[in-house]
Amino acid sequence: MVFEIGDVVRCGSLQDTYVANVLAVSGDAVRVRLPAHLGGFPWWESKSCCTLIHTPRNLLEVMDIAGPAGGEVAGLRTDIYGSDMANAAEIVPGTAVRAARCAQEEVQRAMEGRFYAWKHLREAAVRNFRTRLSGNFADDRSWRHSRSWSTHQDLLHRIEYSHHFGKSFAKALSPVLKAEREVKAHRRPAVSDDELFAAMLHLQLNFPHRSGVSSAWDNYWCMLKNMFGNTDNKVLPTPWVGHDWYEHIRPRLPHVSVVDGGQVAYYQTFAKLVAGVTTRIRPGRFLQKFLGDKLSEDAIRKAAEEFSRAVDSENSKNIVRWIEDDDPDGWEWAYEHGHGFQSCMTYGRGDRYLDYRCCGPNHPVRIYAHEGNGLQLAYIGDPPKTPGGRVYARAIVHDRRYVRVYGDSRLAGLLEDMGIYGDATLGGVRVTRRMLKNMFVVPYLDDGDGFDDHGDYLRIVDRDAEIPGDHSNGLAEPGGPSTVTCENCGADVDEDETHYSSYEQTGYCVHCEDDFVGAVTYVTRSGDYNYDTVLERDTVFVGGTRFVDDEVVIQSAGYERCAECDDWELRDDMMSTSRGMVCSCTRTVQLAEEDPDGNIVACEDDTVEVVVVETGDIARLHEDTPIDEGIYRLCVEDVRI
Repeated sequence: MVFEIGDVVRCGSLQDTYVANVLAVSGDAVRVRLPAHLGGFPWWESKSCCTLIHTPRNLLEVMDIAGPAGGEVAGLRTDIYGSDMANAAEIVPGTAVRAARCAQEEVQRAMEGRFYAWKHLREAAVRNFRTRLSGNFADDRSWRHSRSWSTHQDLLHRIEYSHHFGKSFAKALSPVLKAEREVKAHRRPAVSDDELFAAMLHLQLNFPHRSGVSSAWDNYWCMLKNMFGNTDNKVLPTPWVGHDWYEHIRPRLPHVSVVDGGQVAYYQTFAKLVAGVTTRIRPGRFLQKFLGDKLSEDAIRKAAEEFSRAVDSENSKNIVRWIEDDDPDGWEWAYEHGHGFQSCMTYGRGDRYLDYRCCGPNHPVRIYAHEGNGLQLAYIGDPPKTPGGRVYARAIVHDRRYVRVYGDSRLAGLLEDMGIYGDATLGGVRVTRRMLKNMFVVPYLDDGDGFDDHGDYLRIVDRDAEIPGDHSNGLAEPGGPSTVTCENCGADVDEDETHYSSYEQTGYCVHCEDDFVGAVTYVTRSGDYNYDTVLERDTVFVGGTRFVDDEVVIQSAGYERCAECDDWELRDDMMSTSRGMVCSCTRTVQLAEEDPDGNIVACEDDTVEVVVVETGDIARLHEDTPIDEGIYRLCVEDVRI
């Protein structure tokens, strides 16, 4: 008997037969696929054991022939439009049902094909629109030619899915973008300037910066960064930041004008913010304009005077002032009025190192003022001995070289502009000899080993000193060791064996080193970590890094505490739900609609399963979300009681 590929044959003996489809023919054997109950794998069968049933050209022909005979074709995995029936067939009841099912699958596949074709066309249209939109942001072309921008949908859609709180950001940003469109179309925005500036400040403080969103957004962010960040284009904020009424003028970003330091610069209108233009005005007029109904005339006058004093003080940072070797009161004043830095030679500090007797005429730094020794104290700040004045930086100068700069580093640059450089040596310099009972009153030396006693004066020496100069309590015995009391454990130790923790604001000795560890104590706006030594009990490991146990510091590094497991995780790896931020410890699902808190994701336990009435798809809603019966209906197992 001659067999061809695609023939339907009956194989086996009379006691154990099965129907299969011919896959291949070779000599006296045919290759068929066994039915499912026999394994379903290909099998070589002898031609003598096979009987030809029919040679169909398509499935419909097989159905027409096999149906009247009492048997029907089933189990086919092929289409019904003329395939070669590459898989096996089995004559069993139910062919009509399976054929209908096969036809339904074909219709479904055709629908899916049309959907994905539409989806690809839509994505291409969105990409083209974004390209045109970028062009509108990049230049000053009229926005009236960008008709599709009127609803901002594509830009806002991109923002919504760029972060877990993108939807809230897009909602708050929408009126700002609409106002900017109106400004660039030379129309007055429908929203007032005060409301727009308040919205800009809210966006900047509550959402991370996204460059290129709009001109107003970028200009506002750059000004905030220059006012309060560490940048080369530093802009000074006004001294009114700490006042309660400052919140009323804060959205306008008032700051000291870089053109005229005696005036306030601010964004007068939203249109000027879009253009990046600030307006200069006198401090009193500015306060009268925006706070005239909230502050009295006397309060406005005092605030204006405060502004003038702050500007004068800031300008003094660019002037180098000098205290000579015949002015001990000036040396003491400069050391006691340091601002923005700390020194062990300052008596008026809460955690001072100086002995309680080393004040007034016994202040250690007064011995530097020994007439004729050539020492000078260079500093930037207020005029010498000004009551309540400030010294922003200081350095001892000898023989046209300075020893060390304390405070603002710009002093070093100013001195170098004058031809005065670092690495000065004080060896051989005479200083005043002063005794307190049987001890010498001497300062801590930044250069030199100590002092030698010459009867009428002391001389700074580089080695083998009779009086040590490496202590900070202001008193020393000839040849005696410099000891201090550890603030952490209370032990008396050599001063060289002590350290200081700025974060803990305490000193500690070598015996306490195991109690202190390095940890991140501050995160800059640019994301850089600042480290300090901290008591180990005050730290916590987050993401493989040791942080000080302070939620503000950890959150500024991009972490959030999970509301479920209480662990710290990266904010970008978490989901915002009605329970709060949750990590992978909790199973979350996508919601078909926002929950009452505006979240698009929810914990699975807080949701109910619903059916979309129009499509029949299964979706989930938050259990607190009202269900519109015209759009959704509850699944039977989730019916609410």
